[in-house]
Amino acid sequence: MADQVLAVAATSNIITGLLGVYVGMYVALPLQIESTAHSPSARRRAPNGKLTLPHGRSRRVSPYR
Repeated sequence: MADQVLAVAATSNIITGLLGVYVGMYVALPLQIESTAHSPSARRRAPNGKLTLPHGRSRRVSPYR
């Protein structure tokens, strides 16, 4: 029975490792980029009135905000 438990534990470890990589790339990294972009220290105004974000994208900001 010990060999079966070891096999299940090894399989679980492999599945968890693979899922962790994909969750890190497709969930955690985009969330971190968006949260950084919305922090006050990361915002910079360009001369044209657009908000320049750290990752190079810019977006229009309402003057009433």
